[in-house]
Amino acid sequence: MIRTQCLLAIAFAVMPTFCLPAQTIKGSTDQPEDSRNENSEAAQRPSFTPAWPANPNWQRYVLGPSTAIARHVRIVSTSGQVENAAALLTPAKGNSAMLARTANDSSPTNVVLDYGIDVGGLPTIDVTAASGSPQLRASYSESLPYLTLDGDHAPSHSADTHRYDEVTVNEPGTITNAYTQGGERYQMISLTTPGTVALRAVGIKIGFYRAGADAYRGHFVCSDEELNKIWYASAYTLQTNMLPPGSIAAPKIPAPNNAKTTGSNAIVLTSTDTPNASPGTSPAPPRSFALLPTNKIPVVVDGAKRDRSVWSGDLAVQGPVIYYSTGATEYIRESLRLLGSYGAQDGRVSTNLPSEWPVGTGPTADSEARIYSANYTLWWAAALADYYLYTGDKKFLKKEWPILTKELDWSASQVRSDGLFVTDQKNGHDWDYYDGPKVGAVTGYNALYYRVLIDSAGLADDLGQGTQARKYRAEAASLKQAINAILFNTQTGVFDASDIERGGIAQDANVFATAFGVAPEEKVGSILAKLKESLWTKYGPKPFSDPK
Repeated sequence: MIRTQCLLAIAFAVMPTFCLPAQTIKGSTDQPEDSRNENSEAAQRPSFTPAWPANPNWQRYVLGPSTAIARHVRIVSTSGQVENAAALLTPAKGNSAMLARTANDSSPTNVVLDYGIDVGGLPTIDVTAASGSPQLRASYSESLPYLTLDGDHAPSHSADTHRYDEVTVNEPGTITNAYTQGGERYQMISLTTPGTVALRAVGIKIGFYRAGADAYRGHFVCSDEELNKIWYASAYTLQTNMLPPGSIAAPKIPAPNNAKTTGSNAIVLTSTDTPNASPGTSPAPPRSFALLPTNKIPVVVDGAKRDRSVWSGDLAVQGPVIYYSTGATEYIRESLRLLGSYGAQDGRVSTNLPSEWPVGTGPTADSEARIYSANYTLWWAAALADYYLYTGDKKFLKKEWPILTKELDWSASQVRSDGLFVTDQKNGHDWDYYDGPKVGAVTGYNALYYRVLIDSAGLADDLGQGTQARKYRAEAASLKQAINAILFNTQTGVFDASDIERGGIAQDANVFATAFGVAPEEKVGSILAKLKESLWTKYGPKPFSDPK
């Protein structure tokens, strides 16, 4: 019963805002054909309204900082000579916490702060007094057990390459870190050399898409409190991956050969994490980099802390979360545009790019190296189709159409004589990079390719490309037949992982085959039952069955 209520809740919450683009509906009006006929099946259905609470108050589940600078909500611990640490919880009162260290101290001098939720951006510390020019170090971690003097040892792209910052404090002022710290809940402020500092406030200038309840265009509420919390935690997790223009502050990296940038990327800082920088001084370029690169467009990256890169495979998962929550579709659109603006001469689309790269002008040697796998180029096409499905943005689709057709031309060139899409050692990688490339006719890749062909045929219809639509549907039909004939294992009752890896149970192969319409309808139930029997654990499903 709970499951049914939850599904209805999200459907009713979202449908008034997000619907199929009018161009995809056949007929002479904007309404679906059956809704125009009073004798149609739709017209004969009884109306149904679920029994909602009078005031579901879904807004109380929305997570995220309420202000542009996140403040901690709890003092976890102190060590050494620390006085009045609680003052850091109420900076508006103007009181200060004191940290002191002498040459004889052998134990740490620190205070550990808890922001209550994962945050990210530019760390900032207000110093009200200092003596002895001590080294002040700020360390960051998403999990308390991993918080050390060096942070949680998780280096990042498009952000600070360390998980700690250190400055020599000579005078009062505001220390603002030069580089973004992408994801942290816990922060440790330490003195590592003798001296004294007084701190009025510690915070993180938020560097991601901050959405209050008023920014949600769709919401979810059901009778299960845990599911409600999970849904909004998921939406917030994605928001920490959404980077507004100009929100990245990172060490300079080489730009691609075809990048065209104008103006300076330099930003003005109060202080840096360069040793001996002091509050209020004019710092030298941090770590010998003359410019601090930043993103010119809104993008979605694969993680708040790492890798902080735009990945095509991640967009396919991130897109629906945005469509059903905030509706900030420009983040998906611009991420697709960025990936599509690079690629190989043979038509493959780039699959993973630094988030601060500018939009490109076409294939280059640099972007050739930014193609993770054949599978991930297909995910770009799937994410593009989803974007159009939820937005109806035909203008953007028209711009990306030549890129999509070239990608599909390359994919078609990888189909062998038996009708299956094949990969090799160079292009067969998937999300589980540690398992190495998957070679041969991989069922999951083929099911995804089928989905992309069907989606692309629908896009072609909406663009008036009838010949292309018929071509993609014919290719999809041939591919579907080959998948069922060659990759389905009658002995196990499920699809094999590939034509090379036989006999095991692979989650992605069978979930994609059932979800994307490859598996015959009469086999779907038994396939899903087999997956549950073979892969389910108390922690969730395993991706693959254990080797025998």
